[in-house]
Amino acid sequence: MNKRLNSIKALKFLILVFLVSFLAVSLISCGKSKEQQAKEFFNLGITYYKQNKTPEAVISFKNAIQLNPEFVEARYQLALCYKSQAKFQGAQNELETAFKLSPKNTTVKLELASVYQITNNADKAIKLAKEVTETKPLYAEGYLVLAESYLANKNPDKALENINVALKLKPELKKAPIVKASILLSQNKPNEAIQVLKKVSESETKNADVHIQMGQIYSKLKKYDKAEKEFKTALAMEPDSISEIGRAHV
Repeated sequence: MNKRLNSIKALKFLILVFLVSFLAVSLISCGKSKEQQAKEFFNLGITYYKQNKTPEAVISFKNAIQLNPEFVEARYQLALCYKSQAKFQGAQNELETAFKLSPKNTTVKLELASVYQITNNADKAIKLAKEVTETKPLYAEGYLVLAESYLANKNPDKALENINVALKLKPELKKAPIVKASILLSQNKPNEAIQVLKKVSESETKNADVHIQMGQIYSKLKKYDKAEKEFKTALAMEPDSISEIGRAHV
């Protein structure tokens, strides 16, 4: 049964490759330049990505890069696809190439720092994020990534210092309170972390991540009734969050 399913999946993938390749031939036959063709594939990849068709998006972005190897935005978007597929080394490779092509690109730099956190390169992540905060001292997102990088490097004090700067510069920065709660939790301050998350849940009534994190904290505090309530709230908001909730119990 499994072999049959794998064969069907393989056949579907081959059909997908054929269709995208057919599009490539069509573009060439239209007499468009390589840059124009690359842009067509890029736009197609964006459409696929927005539709959560990540494998199709990957092929489209790869075709764009093949036609124009210096297409920084295509490499960035391909990295985001790889990241969503948990192919972190692939994401890192694309972002490192994009960074070499466009070393002043803040978006690429911060995304590369975020991937470095995952691939156990926290020192590199800190270096990149610091470059952003030094060149753009009022850019809250830079301090957010720097805080995450310090947390990955097991330096919660520096992480807290930078997340507070991020929140001061941009109080509405969506991810910042969740990061701050994680930092407080790493400092063995679960009650303070919960207070931060409660404040967010009052203003962001549809943020499932907040309730998942609160559920995780309550579980560690052995307050299982409260944990269950938070997890159920998260599930009601986003049914797909069941995988995150499952990991919370591991």
